Amino acid sequence: KGKGGAVEAMPAYPMPEPNPAGSVHATARDLAAFLRVMVAGGATADGKRLVRADTFAEMLRHQNTIPLDGTARVLNPDTEALGHGLGWIVSDHRGKRVAAHGGMIDGFRAQVTFLPDDKLGIAVLNNLHETRMNQAVTNTLIDRYCALPPRDWNAIFHKIVDDAEAAKRAATAARDKARDPNRKASFPPERFAGEYAEPAYGTATVSA
Repeated sequence: KGKGGAVEAMPAYPMPEPNPAGSVHATARDLAAFLRVMVAGGATADGKRLVRADTFAEMLRHQNTIPLDGTARVLNPDTEALGHGLGWIVSDHRGKRVAAHGGMIDGFRAQVTFLPDDKLGIAVLNNLHETRMNQAVTNTLIDRYCALPPRDWNAIFHKIVDDAEAAKRAATAARDKARDPNRKASFPPERFAGEYAEPAYGTATVSA
């Protein structure tokens, strides 16, 4: 969406090779095969194990915990734990264990999800930047597949987006109001020239 709110085309993002940030260089058939292995616990349809069972279990174990606040609390009001596994965010969706991961790159968004206990895998790809459609569709499909009471996930995510945009506008207005356009610089630019050292990054030289 452009500044006026209308959807407009974005320049293509050059990707000579796949990178992990949402650039799914794959087909629907590829993703379906991958998700079949996930819902089978690391094995193929004919029973050939590709990932050891204990390794697969470790992949879904919480390696660190994500604080449940903001959007996470809205989407998981009954959840006590939300955490990063190895390559997956593992959470509870209305009593169902869910492993998911999404990514975004200029003009595209991807969401891959599977429910290890319910043998369900979902991949949602779209070509709208920063949309929440992927999660709304995924949650709706989980609810229908697992026969859970329906929720209007479109409305829920619309409210999340609207609230976030309103908060951003308020923060920008407060920042602009606090600015003093007549305030003079603390020092002339030449005073900032010199060498700045930091153990982790080394020395940076600033020239006027």
